[in-house]
Amino acid sequence: MLQRTYVLKDGFSITDMVEQLQALPEYAKAQTRLLELFEPSDDTVLIQQELNILHEALPDCRVVGMTTLGPIVEGMVSQTHTVLSLFLFMESTVLLQSFDCNSMTPKSAAQRFVQQLEALSDVRGIFMSFSNFQLCPTTFIYEVAESYPEVPIFGAAAGTRRVGVDTSRVFLDQHILHNSIIAVAFAGKQLHIQPTYTLGFRPLSRPLEVTDAREDGYVRTIEDEPAINVYKRYLDIQPGRDFHRDVCAFPLMKKNHELMKAWVPIDATKDGALLFSAAVKKGTKLFLSYTKSEYLLRDALRDANTQLRFEPQALQLFACLNRRLFLGNELANRELQYFSAVHPEYFYTYGNCEILHTQKGGGILNSSIVGIGMREGNRTGEEEPLPIHDSKIEQKTASEALNDHLVNFLEETTRELQASMSELTRLANHDQLTSIANRRSLGKALQWELAKQQPRKNLGLIMFDIDHFKRVNDTFGHETGDLVLIKIAETVGTTIRHNDLLGRWGGDEFIIIATETSAEGIAQLAERIRSTVASLDFGEIGPVTISLGGVIASEKDDVSSLFSHVDRALYHSKGKGRNQFTSYEEMGILEEAPALRKRSFSF
Repeated sequence: MLQRTYVLKDGFSITDMVEQLQALPEYAKAQTRLLELFEPSDDTVLIQQELNILHEALPDCRVVGMTTLGPIVEGMVSQTHTVLSLFLFMESTVLLQSFDCNSMTPKSAAQRFVQQLEALSDVRGIFMSFSNFQLCPTTFIYEVAESYPEVPIFGAAAGTRRVGVDTSRVFLDQHILHNSIIAVAFAGKQLHIQPTYTLGFRPLSRPLEVTDAREDGYVRTIEDEPAINVYKRYLDIQPGRDFHRDVCAFPLMKKNHELMKAWVPIDATKDGALLFSAAVKKGTKLFLSYTKSEYLLRDALRDANTQLRFEPQALQLFACLNRRLFLGNELANRELQYFSAVHPEYFYTYGNCEILHTQKGGGILNSSIVGIGMREGNRTGEEEPLPIHDSKIEQKTASEALNDHLVNFLEETTRELQASMSELTRLANHDQLTSIANRRSLGKALQWELAKQQPRKNLGLIMFDIDHFKRVNDTFGHETGDLVLIKIAETVGTTIRHNDLLGRWGGDEFIIIATETSAEGIAQLAERIRSTVASLDFGEIGPVTISLGGVIASEKDDVSSLFSHVDRALYHSKGKGRNQFTSYEEMGILEEAPALRKRSFSF
């Protein structure tokens, strides 16, 4: 495999490039030829001329590409020259397709693409790009990934020369496309692909829940307030012409499987909604994030060394201009130089967003560098290459050092607050004596299970208490009584299944929420608990037994009725002589029963 990258500048034209690549000995030998075109201009007449020249001069070479993103602020260095990168595969093949989303949804496009991929064997990677900021083709990525979970999907969204004005386009051979998706599948037994994901931003704020969102990328409310208030309140950033520029250094982050994803809003509407390149689901937990130059550079250096060890024969970078906005041009160029040291023929480009989906997660991304190394055959080096080092990472100007001190202060303060909040949350949801769930936590868990379980025939509840527990306290003291409670809680905790929840309802009463069970399952679990507790050795106290009641949730039940039913079943066991289990369903056919107690079941 061979990669050659060309930049059209200083009088070097596209026809000059054609002559050079045709002269390559490997060009004639290649089984597959692919040219990727990244065009900073949004002049469709110019782009069409370039595509026509390539088509006429290189009829045996497929062409894909996109327009790139222009500078976010004045003075920022972005891609100003046309970049073309040639990939010559000696043993691999490619499948190229475009999908017009004016006539189909991204999901239906993905389904069609998956059908087309059935003609290929040994698919190793999929490049994709799309035009139209509001297309939000997340469903395309996930639909393809479901059929090919081990295949990385990578690329970038087409950019636009002027931020805020969507003139983005993607290209396939001679065609210029808008509101479309292009996809390229790479396949071959000897083809290896190494993806890397460079971020370097860290979550800072508490979790912020999305409470109203649309599938087209608009987030209307966060925490039931206009979404823009996140930036207004915490960063004093107001909507306006420079909104995108101002928020670039502060992406919102989300945990996605093993990856942290970062998203930057493209725009804010008059009613306070935020627009993203990806669909953000209601209920998503977002975090405001921050970084410092050292974090960004260290992550880039780590991933450059990952690529170095892979020994790529081709290297592509899809980068975000947000990093350049934060780092400045000098440091942003430095992190790109790490990858240049890996493979001098590499290329980088800036799009409206980056794309990477692997088994670790991902999707549509911002603020990152997606690196894709390619190689046909095995590594040639027998030993690990010497790693790339940068001794200047920790060298800072006075202003950079001051900023880093402030960031360190925020980090440590945030860690202390999070630790305090975690402890308060633990105390609020756990019984202090036994360390199991408390009454409040049990109520919330049961509410959640009732809302989730449809139908509810698989949800059960067991309540038990300790027989003659008052006698234990009166005879041996409350400290001994507490030890009995702790020992029983520990024992029952190891007796129930891993997906069951044990909690202390109060005093000597305990509740078990059992999921994916039945009336027979509840009875078997209760008997196992009863017999295990009865076999425990409590020393001078003597044998300790428990009485239990159980119930299976019906469609009519709510939290209060379930607790009431299981309490009545438990009380029935007490009335029958203790040290036994009664199901609420059995009580329905019992004519004779002791007087039942009535209690409030608030939590």
